Amino acid sequence: VRLMQKANQPLDKPWLALLPASLQVKAKLWQAVGKNPALITNTELFTVDDDTNEILLDGIQRYAKQKPKIAVALLPQLQADYHFTELQQQIIKRAIAIELARSADPMAADWLAQIKPDYADDLVKAWRIRTALAQQNWQAVKNAINQLSLLERQQPVWQYWYARASAKTGQTEQAQIIYHQLAQQVNYYGWLASQQLHSYYQPLIMERINTPIALQKIIALPAIQRAHELYALQMIGDARREWQWATQKMQPLELQSAAQLAMQWNWYDRALMTAAKARDFSAAVRFPLAYRQQVILAARQLNIDPAWVMAIMRQESSFMPDAKSSVGALGLMQLMPKTARLINTQLTDYGILNTATNISLGSRYLSQLYGWYNRNQTIATAAYNIGPTRLQKWLPLYQKLPADIWVDILPWKETRDYVQTVTLATEIYREQLGEYR
Repeated sequence: VRLMQKANQPLDKPWLALLPASLQVKAKLWQAVGKNPALITNTELFTVDDDTNEILLDGIQRYAKQKPKIAVALLPQLQADYHFTELQQQIIKRAIAIELARSADPMAADWLAQIKPDYADDLVKAWRIRTALAQQNWQAVKNAINQLSLLERQQPVWQYWYARASAKTGQTEQAQIIYHQLAQQVNYYGWLASQQLHSYYQPLIMERINTPIALQKIIALPAIQRAHELYALQMIGDARREWQWATQKMQPLELQSAAQLAMQWNWYDRALMTAAKARDFSAAVRFPLAYRQQVILAARQLNIDPAWVMAIMRQESSFMPDAKSSVGALGLMQLMPKTARLINTQLTDYGILNTATNISLGSRYLSQLYGWYNRNQTIATAAYNIGPTRLQKWLPLYQKLPADIWVDILPWKETRDYVQTVTLATEIYREQLGEYR
């Protein structure tokens, strides 16, 4: 019952009938609480026993995600009625604290502080740092980062924020040392560090040199040859399967050569994905100028940055023109059909997948977001990912906080990663397109 409920799986009647009558009642109650966590406020439904506590524990965690402030108000009475163990109290407080932090609620810091060291996992520690950032409490930022393990503290994100906090607390020399180290890295925090140094971002990107012999070894593989022939015949699905078969057991140096080969064929999605698998950070392969002329044409017609369009397209589809997401987004720029038809009512799904059409429509939607948000590229990028409606609550915070803090305290990890990746790619594409500014 517990596993099925945790996975939001229905309890089918034949299976339920195998349980004793008393457990059937509790299984049904647990399922009901899963669908409607507000039922935890109805004390008549629950008795004081271990099974009930587990149902309540699950329900409170679910309720905290929906209405953390109400969960805060409920907790004292629930504790008095059901006598939660210390472990259960900490689980409940953790759920409430994280949701308060995700909402940038002023109470978040106090609730996160109530999580004892034995129960403070990586997520709790990360939100302690983000909550201190939201309050711009720089000493608290440093203290929270110092609570991380040595390995965690070496992550670029926490290195950057430790440097920012050090600079804000008078330790300028220490901050400069960290910034200079980060600015050589090919990641978002390397770019942010270069901004703090007021320097041109030019990380040490090692370009791979693939010898003709190395490339010929890859070309000679039968599966690679089949993939190339299928790709030339536009049998893209079969071509990708052959490529996957050919590369699945390759070593990093072989993968680097294979990625370079895919680039020579203008097979951008295989080049990018194969380079990522090889951990090859050379700019030409990881940031290919795919569909360059179409992107520049569409962007300049709309007076937006072509490097930004290229970066969005790279993140959305890895340059797969036939990409289809699980929610129905289509093409290079992963447009929802409904969004595309607001721009052009005559479009079919097949039309949306057309390369030039998709780039044009995606650029136009991006331009609209750019206009709505007063030509703010960071906010428009976040809105392209999460949607304008869900982002609305976070707009006032942008006026109060530096942009780097705002991005890092967004409650959706996917959107944080998305904005960071697009920002870095935009900077690299600007340099490649000769439009760095």
